[in-house]
Amino acid sequence: MKEKLQKALIKACVSKLSDKTSIVKMQEIPFMGFSYFRIDWFDQDEGIETVTLNTALSHLNTPANWTKTETYVMMPEWGTQPLSRSWIIRLPTHYEGKEMYLFHYYYQATHSDKKEVVSDTFTNMIVPKEIEYIDHSGECTHVILHWSLKGWSYPQDTELEAKGISAEVINIHTIKPLDEDVILKSVAKTGCVVTCEEHNYYGGLGESVSRVLSTNSPAPQEFVAVNDTFGESGRPEELMKKYGLDKEGILKAVEKVLKRK
Repeated sequence: MKEKLQKALIKACVSKLSDKTSIVKMQEIPFMGFSYFRIDWFDQDEGIETVTLNTALSHLNTPANWTKTETYVMMPEWGTQPLSRSWIIRLPTHYEGKEMYLFHYYYQATHSDKKEVVSDTFTNMIVPKEIEYIDHSGECTHVILHWSLKGWSYPQDTELEAKGISAEVINIHTIKPLDEDVILKSVAKTGCVVTCEEHNYYGGLGESVSRVLSTNSPAPQEFVAVNDTFGESGRPEELMKKYGLDKEGILKAVEKVLKRK
């Protein structure tokens, strides 16, 4: 587990005092009340289809409360040998009023022959790292923190929270079967949804989620997908930007869907 932010970039207001002197105006701002950790898994056996990460919290010197388990399907990083899977965990800076607490987790690997293997339970003590941004002049209107963990950016949570928007991120790993219960429970809390996929608008994740909403709980939805056009060759980050699948495309869709609530 990587418990430190490996890269942080802060945009600041700069006031030029002379041709050779400038001052960065800062304001004190906590990191939105959350800590972020990357958890990795490496396939050691053949035929593993999915790896589920199961997590729970507890106070110091107390056992895990597994009645409040959070479960995530870890995302494979295709092309790695052995195949690695990872997930970014967002944890509160305080747990039931305490700044330091315990984070417990274990893995559950499901094989193609339906065999399941459960790992040992791991425990880490969580001590949040606060990032401050001090505005000595008091003239800076807002500050945005950009960061990544081992090459992973997680803009959905970072920048949206900086704008006062809380988002729930769900990894839909298969369209058939589609986890309809997870989708409906999430929309019941948020009141809207943005689907993101590296796929055509037609016949993909977005339309599958739209079907679930229209037949169960209609809600505003925006799509982040390829706009029914032929693909091109290029660097991945350039193609993501060209087809609107990058951070800016996701943020634009989120702001649009919120206006429709």
